Amino acid sequence: MNIGISTATFYPLETEQALDQAIRLGSDCVEIFFNAFCETTPEFVRQLKRQLEAYEIKVTSIHPFTSGMEPMFFFSNYPRRFSDGMEIYKRYFEILGELGGKYLILHGHHNKPGASMEQYVERYARLHQLGRSFGLYVAQENVARCLSRYPQLFERIAQAVPDAKFTLDVKQAIRSGVTVEQMLDVMGEHLAHIHISDNSPQCDCLPVGEGTMDFEAFFRRLRQMNYGGDMVLELYQDSYSNSSQLTNSIERLRRLWESSEEKQG
Repeated sequence: MNIGISTATFYPLETEQALDQAIRLGSDCVEIFFNAFCETTPEFVRQLKRQLEAYEIKVTSIHPFTSGMEPMFFFSNYPRRFSDGMEIYKRYFEILGELGGKYLILHGHHNKPGASMEQYVERYARLHQLGRSFGLYVAQENVARCLSRYPQLFERIAQAVPDAKFTLDVKQAIRSGVTVEQMLDVMGEHLAHIHISDNSPQCDCLPVGEGTMDFEAFFRRLRQMNYGGDMVLELYQDSYSNSSQLTNSIERLRRLWESSEEKQG
């Protein structure tokens, strides 16, 4: 398993600078969070690619800033807007392929009265099909403010789309009032990517080793599931104060993962 950092951890640092930070702090892989439409130009993407190739760093996933607009793009009843959304995300898939990544992170529809899981699954399937036309995947993430806060949504997607892919975000599960174990149960073999952080009863997002999460049990469960994806540290700006906390988090995760293999053996 490759372990790295999401560039979102450095927000609002500009994306290319955030990528440089993630690389210099010892990432094996990165998730790149695109923060503006100007960052989707061919020239900008080539710049990111040069940075990655210089250090031989793997891109696991990209995360569009337009996740906040996904309810309007994909889950309204206005067909033209859906078509526009598909064109915008087509460009993200082109970028993802050019950078050598595999997963586009989806937040999806808001959790609000009247939101339909049936419609959600149908729209996810169409976006998934677009991703597959590029040889890539949409990785549905669990997000507390979205319909994806509910484990049932992942069950329904998995039933309708056999090769669906999911992203587990530990802090978002906690914010949703759902245990990490419940999310692992429903994501199962579809789990493809992990956003990791520590937590405590007082704070749901902390550097690894600064909270009370049972990482040994977590990694043991991933081993039992034969998890083969990557893991990126994703913290909020106010949840750490210096870069050594990020480096320490990555090093702890590597040690814990290696230790879980020895204990399993």
